[in-house]
Order: sequence, then structure tokens, then C-alpha cells
Amino acid sequence: MAITFTQCKPAPEGGEDNTTRKVKVSCSISMNKNSRSDFSQLMTEGNIRWSDGRECVYLAVHGETPQIIELEAWADGDPLRLEFEGEAAEGLIVSGQEYDIWYFGHSQQLETPYINMTDEDSRLEGSIATQSGRLEDLGYCHIATTKVTAVTENDEVKLNLKGTLVNQIAIALLDLENVEELYGDAILGTEYALEYNGERYELNVTEDDNAKINVESATGISYVVLLPNANKETMIKHKKEDKTFAYTFHNYIKSNKIYYRTATDDKVALKWEEIEEEPEMPEPEQPGDNHHHEYVDLGLSVKWATCNVGANAPEEYGDYFAWGETTTKSDYSSSNCPTYGLSISQLQTQGYIDGEGNLTPQYDAAAANWGGNWRMPTKAEMQELINNCTWKWTTQNGVKGYKVEGPNGNSIFLPAAGYRYGSSLDYAGSYGGYWSSSPDEGLDGRAYYLFFYSDNLRMSNFDRYNGRSVRPVFGSASVEPEEPAQYATVTTSEVTEITSNSAICGGNVTTDNGSAVTAKGVCWSTNPNPTIEDNKTTDGSGVGSFTSQIPNLVPNTQYYVRAYATNEAGTSYGEQKSFTTLTAGPNANGHEYVDLGLSVKWATCNVGASTPEEYGDYFAWGETTTKETYTADNCATYNVLMNDISGNAQYDAAAANWGGDWRMPTYAEQQELLDNCTWTWTTQNGVNGYQVTSNVNSSYIFLPAAGYRYESSLYHVGNFGSSWSSTPCEDNANYAYYLRLFYFTSSTYNILSDPRCHGYSVRPVLE
Repeated sequence: MAITFTQCKPAPEGGEDNTTRKVKVSCSISMNKNSRSDFSQLMTEGNIRWSDGRECVYLAVHGETPQIIELEAWADGDPLRLEFEGEAAEGLIVSGQEYDIWYFGHSQQLETPYINMTDEDSRLEGSIATQSGRLEDLGYCHIATTKVTAVTENDEVKLNLKGTLVNQIAIALLDLENVEELYGDAILGTEYALEYNGERYELNVTEDDNAKINVESATGISYVVLLPNANKETMIKHKKEDKTFAYTFHNYIKSNKIYYRTATDDKVALKWEEIEEEPEMPEPEQPGDNHHHEYVDLGLSVKWATCNVGANAPEEYGDYFAWGETTTKSDYSSSNCPTYGLSISQLQTQGYIDGEGNLTPQYDAAAANWGGNWRMPTKAEMQELINNCTWKWTTQNGVKGYKVEGPNGNSIFLPAAGYRYGSSLDYAGSYGGYWSSSPDEGLDGRAYYLFFYSDNLRMSNFDRYNGRSVRPVFGSASVEPEEPAQYATVTTSEVTEITSNSAICGGNVTTDNGSAVTAKGVCWSTNPNPTIEDNKTTDGSGVGSFTSQIPNLVPNTQYYVRAYATNEAGTSYGEQKSFTTLTAGPNANGHEYVDLGLSVKWATCNVGASTPEEYGDYFAWGETTTKETYTADNCATYNVLMNDISGNAQYDAAAANWGGDWRMPTYAEQQELLDNCTWTWTTQNGVNGYQVTSNVNSSYIFLPAAGYRYESSLYHVGNFGSSWSSTPCEDNANYAYYLRLFYFTSSTYNILSDPRCHGYSVRPVLE
């Protein structure tokens, strides 16, 4: 939306005095078919309720000549546009200067307008509670403001909106059917004035502790105006049939908000509760009272804070705490976490948890930092949040996280704040983890927490020393703790086929104990009692046996391995097994090889690589060095009739670079590899490729999808691999045979011929 000032045609000489010339002020606001305008969309915490009659906005001009300029529009029925017009003295608006735009709700139906301009046009005054004497008219009053900046363009002055409109009062939607009297501490100031304070315009409200709205009877649903009251409990009451009913708002009602409960997009009235007697006024606020931190009633057993501990806004990540600790630290490790490894009985004995099994206040990060009734949520309260709310992954003010909408339509935002491990902050922006106050009942050193990604949300358990977020709650829990899920039962198989760098293990999930197993496999480490935070395989889900291949081991090293199974209760482990890898595999001339039980031994790496996953160098066929470009013009063997080059160091890249008995494989030896092995597309240490497992002795090699080079570019890395044979194509002097690996074609691995000028990998063999 833009507010435009258009200068009128100057008066002729000798005519009107220049000092009285006016600038026309105009603005145009588009309306959609539902009579909601772009202007109303800019409101925060609610919508403008446009009347069927007179609407105005007000431009507050400060400076040496403070003025309030009314821009008037008529909205008849369901208009498509709102046209606001007014006038200002020429020169009053200065290009580049900031001003305020104010909006006050209007209703032409009112016999007596509740807003008035003074004769000097420098002060605006009105009344909220006495608009028309009718309670239903209160809904037309929304006082909102925003900033605008004057800009001169093509002999016009435009005032462009800067930011969103912010409400200056609070509104409640109440069921007023058969209300005999409506009163309460929240309805304080009814008279207001927009007036100049010597520097800027500001809204001043005249507070009146005796102000209340008295009605003989009222029906239906209506709005009631609330104004901030930092000193009292905010409560509205009404009487009906000699009984007193009340609605108590959150402590410390603030402006800039409209308070109502919602069901989908429809506004519904706040619920009244009968009170037996007049409530006593609370004690004056003390540091740590709940009103120092905002919260939301989601319609659950407890109220949820709008921010994490350590944050000042819902989108801020806030602080990170190890479980059972109340201060932050620079390093989060098991060695400096006093609760790590303590059993339930030890936690109780040392005073960390109470009789209900939850953290005591002195070890509760919410209670210790916020005081009052704030505390960390229990596991049951977090599960209630998951089960009874709608979770939507979203971005709020540039921060990713979940909008969590309760059954009553109110919502909170949980940012994906990541977590701290050691001295690092990990996965901020994609992951969120929030501690509960409940320790794990079965695994010493762990506690329950809520965690989420954009596509995953659940309760789990984890090591207490991790630094995670804390979102406080308060209120007495009325939700009964759910029967805790039971861990799955899993056993570990014996370790077999141990080599210098691999082994075979596995396990059997005998029962899921009523909670589906979502992941199973084995985990291993050089330290006893490995967990899934060490190294692991993932070998499916559900109950039943599984086999796991443990890759990338170090020769002559002792390892510990356990099977694991993860379900809703968490991760359980089978018995521990240990094994020691063989000494380093056989090598020739300093390069390791694997005996697959075939006619030749196969190297574990490509020429130019030091590990199986490295791509290595790329060679044109018949050449022994790499180069910048790979073309037919610079290929030494292109269009040259040649015999098989295997073992000829002049043309064989393996023989020339590795020496000894190493050479390139022939066509027949590559075909033998194809025919006598099982080929599995996999990812090894983050690299795509084929695991080639011998059908003779189960040994294997890994061939990475290294792509290929042509001209000066590298193509298809990660989904294509090619390895030259030593055999030229017998009917084409420009071609040679190669082993092709392609993960997404019907023939995923085969031998083809291609131009010798391409830069392909070389995987050596020896007798």
C-alpha cells in the first residue's frame, strides 16, 4: 500500500496565497471478495473489522507544526477498493522523513462518533467503552499504528508502509448471552487521546479503576476492550441469576494482542467459569512470577511458554542445558555431567529427582532460571503435546521449526535450535531437541526428550550430557502418565568372516514388546558397550533376524559389537561380542589386494587412490599419466591398431604407476568378475558405488562411482563408474573395452567399448 501526495495546479499570480495551497493526500487499498483488505492483512494478532460505513486513517505529522491529518473513505457494502483522501498544507510533508499512520475503528451506524478531532487538528480524542452504548459496537474499535516514510517521485510524494500495523489495545471475544452485569479489573481506561508530547505523537489512555460496563441484559457474542494492567490479575466477571462467573486472563495482559480462542479460522467465545466468591487480589508481583514470561493456553493440562529458556522471542534458540543442570557451559561431555551414569535410585538419593521421578526445582533449568511456577515438562506432558496438537513444519521470521497448534486453536512455535555436543552446536535449523524432566527408567545416563526434524517427530531418550533446549510449562498436571513403552528384545549373533578390514555379524529381534521396531542393526567401537552414536549399520525394521556387514575396520585391532533395535521406548542392545581384525591384508609392491577366489587378485583401490572410496586418477586408454584435457586429438593410441596391453608398462597405467606384477585386467578377467560376484549398489563412507562380493569366498572389493573425464570436465560422479580393461576393441582402432557401472539403468553393470580418449579409472590386478 502506498499513500500518495499529488500537488495541485499552482494558483495564478495574484491569486491564492501560496501559504494556503494544499497538497492532496490519497491512498488506495484493494479489497478481496471477502471484504478483507491488504491493509487488514498487515495487522498482527488479529484482523481489522471494516464497517459498512465511514472509515478513516490518520497521518500524524510531528515537528514544528504538529498536526493530525484525517484521510477519509467510504466503504459501501462489499467494496473492491477503499479510497482514502485528505489534504495537507504544501511543504508540511518532508521527503525522507518518517511519520506515523494510525487506524481507529469506525462505524457510521453510531449516533455519536466516539472519535473527535480538535479545532487545531493537532489532537485526536475518543472513548472506547462508550462508543454507542451498545456492547456489540465494541468490536469496531481496533487502534493500530505503523511507520511510513515520505519519498518524492516524479513531482509526487508517497508515504510507503514501513512494517506491520501493531494493535495498541487488547480485545476479548465473550459470550454475553443473558449477562446481567459485566465488570472487571481489565476494563480500565476508556478515554484515550492521540496527542503531541513535544517530540512525537503518542496514544495516552486515561485509566479509571472504577470503569466498568453495566448492562441490563445482552445476548449473543461480542467484543470487550481490555487495556494493559500490569498491577492486577486480569479478570472479567459477570453475574447471572445471583451467581458470579469470571474469565481470568494470563497474568500481565499486554497490548498489541487480541485475546480469543479459535477453532480453525472461526472466532469462538472465551469460556466462563463459575466462581464461588469474589477472588482476593493477588500479592504484588515478585521477581520470578509467571507474568515475567509469556505463555499460551493450548487447551492441555499445562500452559506452555512462548520462548525457550534464555530466549526473548519465540524464534530465538535460547540456552542449552545438560539434563539436571541449570547453567550453560562451553563444553558438553560425559566427564563434566554429574547426572551421567546415575541410576534412578542414585538420582533420588542425591536429590536430583522427586518421588514422582522428575527433576527437583534446584536441578530444573526452567525453575532455576525463571522462578515462580515455571518448570520443565514431564515426559507425559510432552507426549500430550505430541498426541493432542497439530504440528506444522514452517519458517517463522526466518527461523525454521514447528508451529504447534493446540485443540483450542492457540499455538506456540518451537525453533529447530539444534543441540550442543562437546564445544559444537550441531544441526541448528534442521533439528530440535527439548528436554523433559523425566529420566529414563531403564538406561542409566539417559533422559527423555522430544526431538524433531521436518519429517520426524517423537519422544526418545538420550545421553544426559548433551546440551538441549528447555521450553518451560506451569500448572498442575491433570494428564495421567501413559504406560511407558517397552524396549524391544534383541540378541547379537556371533562374529564371522573376520578380515583385516571387515567382519560379518547381525542379530535377531525376538519381540518388539508392543512398540514397532523402526530400525535395527549392529553398532561397534574400539571401546566396550558401543551405541548407535558410534558406528552402526541399518538393516531394516520390525522383528526377525538380520545380517550385518561391518566395513572399514583397521587391521589387527580389537572391536566390540552389539546388535540394537529402536522403537518408541528407545534403543535396546543385545549382548556384547568382541573380535580382532586380521593383520593388514596381503600386498604387492606396497598396494593391498583381495583374493576373491578368482583367477587374479584384485586391488582394493584405484590407481591414484589410497582408500577404496577415493576416485583416484583418470587415464585415456593406453596412456600412463593424467592430463588436463581428454580428446581424440591428444590421445596417443587413438586410431592405432594395438594388441592387448596388460603388463606392458609403456601403455598399461597399472604396470607403469604401481610396478611389480600389477597390471590392468583383461576383458576376460573383468567378465569373470561380473559372472562370479554379487554386485550391490551401496554407499561406503559417504561414497556411492558397487560392493562386489565374491560368490566363491564372500570376500569383497568396493568400486566407487568415480564418473569419467572428457575434454576438461568430470561427468556423472556419484552415479556412474568406468574402469578400463587392457583389451582393445578388435574391430575399431579407436575403441577399447571397459567395465561400466551405472546405478539407474536396467543393465547396471556390464562391459562395453568406448573411445580410448575418455579418461576412465583403472583398478589393477595381479596373478
